[in-house]
Amino acid sequence: MLFNPCFIVPAYNHSRAAGGTLAKLAAYGLPVVLIDDGSDAENAGLLRELAAANPLVRLLVLPANVGKGGAVMAGLRSAFEAGFTHGMQVDADGQHDLTVLAEFLAAGRGEPEAMVCGYPVYDESIPMGRKLGRHLTHFWVWVETWSFSIKDSMCGFRLYPLGETCALLDECALPMRMNFDIEILVRLYWHRLPMIWRPVRVTYPADGRSHFKPFLDNVLISWMHTRLVCAMPWNLSRRWLGRAGGHPNPHWSKVKERGSRWGLAFTAWVHRYLGRWLALPLVPLIVTYFFLTGRTARQATRGYLERLFRFTNGQSPRPNIWNTYRVFLAFGFSAHDKLTAWLDPRLITRLDFPGIDLMREARESGRGALIIGGHLGNLEMMRAVAARYGFKGFHAVVHFAHAAKFTGVIKDAAPDSAQDLIHVSNFGPETAMRLREIIDRGECVVIVGDRTSVSENGQTVTADFLGESAQFPRGPFILAAALECPVYLFFCMRHEGGYKVMAEKFADRVLLPRARRTEELAALARRYAQCLEQLCIAHPLQWFNFFDFWNPRHAPAPNEARK
Repeated sequence: MLFNPCFIVPAYNHSRAAGGTLAKLAAYGLPVVLIDDGSDAENAGLLRELAAANPLVRLLVLPANVGKGGAVMAGLRSAFEAGFTHGMQVDADGQHDLTVLAEFLAAGRGEPEAMVCGYPVYDESIPMGRKLGRHLTHFWVWVETWSFSIKDSMCGFRLYPLGETCALLDECALPMRMNFDIEILVRLYWHRLPMIWRPVRVTYPADGRSHFKPFLDNVLISWMHTRLVCAMPWNLSRRWLGRAGGHPNPHWSKVKERGSRWGLAFTAWVHRYLGRWLALPLVPLIVTYFFLTGRTARQATRGYLERLFRFTNGQSPRPNIWNTYRVFLAFGFSAHDKLTAWLDPRLITRLDFPGIDLMREARESGRGALIIGGHLGNLEMMRAVAARYGFKGFHAVVHFAHAAKFTGVIKDAAPDSAQDLIHVSNFGPETAMRLREIIDRGECVVIVGDRTSVSENGQTVTADFLGESAQFPRGPFILAAALECPVYLFFCMRHEGGYKVMAEKFADRVLLPRARRTEELAALARRYAQCLEQLCIAHPLQWFNFFDFWNPRHAPAPNEARK
């Protein structure tokens, strides 16, 4: 995930204190979104002067005072729209020790999917009433989250992941005043956003100006806790069942593998020792559980079906809940066949492969080959193909961390299954050298072309897919050029009780001349996307991506906001 942070500084008649805060922030060299929350004429003028004097500061002027929460939300949305990935909220009044910002930013860079929250370390300047009120709020937050993991819910010194946070802002109406800091933290917890806690010293200046209104804000906070307690059972059940979690459109490599290793192992045991036909009835039960609890996958699949339905002018399955479930069910049976392919590929009895001569050409040429597949159908059927036709030397590149449980169970059941798997967490020079050695031996490397880079480094190319622009990885085509070998497309589709293998030669060799590198990559991505598109039309319920493929958040973000 990219890490492109900025500072979010709300200010309401705090222009003099804001000057000192901005001077300290300048040492970090990051852009600042300064929000004028309807300040009076004198303070508004001073804020304009501060912004004009600092090229890193962009002033966002709200026409009227909306409250601290409203100002912070406006700043978060503005930063997200400008292309930033993280927003560090810093109050303008100078209460927080800004020397710890480097530690907060380092924590965010190390775990960009998490929110870094400050918990206050007070000196004797804190008013006793504030101290007692905080303890009361802590109690209710613990009740609302059924957890002691939130160390402090009122400290507004936080580094927000903007994608996840702005998605929440669009999902529900959050309070505009001082109760904002509390409610957004509880709701992000309900959404299973990881949280990292760091101490920050807080001082209440003797001449400080507070906008906390004891009667009004305490009433609003009490009403907020009442609402959150009433909403707690439903939201906690969603959190525990995995239905609320993180970014609604997460990068595929950031979504943790679901299910227990014990359940997978039991299914594999039944499959191996009692027979694949006795394991088959378990599939709908397992699929139904994952369908009901997998909101992200369910929404992404529904989105895919909607695009396909529009693209085919209504000639594909309707994008309703039943057809969404059918995609899950098809994936479940595909996983069942994966077990078969790994444990004993000879059990795959119906295997139609009209392009067998292409595979023979690839294996017998002695030049090696790069085979690009996808999450359409069942790529693991290549093992059945290899067993049926006596092929050897197919090495699949996999992201192990995303399927560690499934791969581990398969390895336990069939110890030799991992011999041809190349596990990668990130694609670097060592992996490229290993793949080149395989190609030089005349063997084949198998990768997928419909997943963006694990590192989320923006290495994508845009291509039209089902009528909309989508991001495809550049890596497979760059790898093809580096390996200097023939390239084939390979898909295995479930068909009439068995599998039909689709194979075609993509290129005898991929060339990426420096002068036309961008254009050539775009052309290659378009060709791959068109092939994937046609297969999706022919087999609409067999694209098992389960992520929002059209989500543009992986495009490179700008280094700084424009003033």
